Amino acid sequence: MTKPNGPHVPILAPLPEVLKTRKRIIVLVNDTMQDLGILAYRQLQRELGVNGGSVVNFVKEMIKRSSADNDAEKDASIFRDGYVLEDKATTPALIVLNTGQLLYSHKYDRAMTLRSWSAMPRKSVAHDMIRIHDEENRVPGHRDAKDHVTTVFDQVICNPDRVSADAEVYVIAIEDGTESVFKLLTDNCKYNKFVFYDSVPQVSQPALKVYIVAVPSESQRQPQCRPSWYCYIDWTWRAKTRTF
Repeated sequence: MTKPNGPHVPILAPLPEVLKTRKRIIVLVNDTMQDLGILAYRQLQRELGVNGGSVVNFVKEMIKRSSADNDAEKDASIFRDGYVLEDKATTPALIVLNTGQLLYSHKYDRAMTLRSWSAMPRKSVAHDMIRIHDEENRVPGHRDAKDHVTTVFDQVICNPDRVSADAEVYVIAIEDGTESVFKLLTDNCKYNKFVFYDSVPQVSQPALKVYIVAVPSESQRQPQCRPSWYCYIDWTWRAKTRTF
């Protein structure tokens, strides 16, 4: 795909013609401190390496679990670099949202996290970081994490031209990514058609530990919403989200 000219926020997703054919869609909403596709720099820079600290091994695990006729040798080959999937028909599609890189640099023509923005070169060590202009360095529809999640749901996940109407959608939210997902679901009931399934905790990715939280009580649900949904969150964020 061609990189757009001007302000933009990238996400990771299959080509449109591939995405439309998938019957299972896994949506990953990461923490706002992380770069796109990175699960944990602390793991990436240590024993797990680039694959283990990013979504690479998560995708490989998806591929392994989606095949019904795997053997030990085939499972091992999936995690080797350069592996090519022969039959892609049964593999779920993965959409990785980008709640971290919401600042756009015209000089470098790319989206950045606040951490990357503050690390840009300055005139001297005595100068402050490059000033953020709320209009020039923000992208419409992606001004904050909730805005970004809503835009991607509207334009991609809930768009029948992008995702098949009968596709199953699984959403995984990590750390403060859960806050954006909860706000999306509680502020707008049209998204409550999505059910968050209880099979996701089987993921054996050290940098992607997910746990289930209770659904809202009857008194907390808006009456026009669908009756139940589940969300998966990182353990470190459970204390902040368990009151929903």
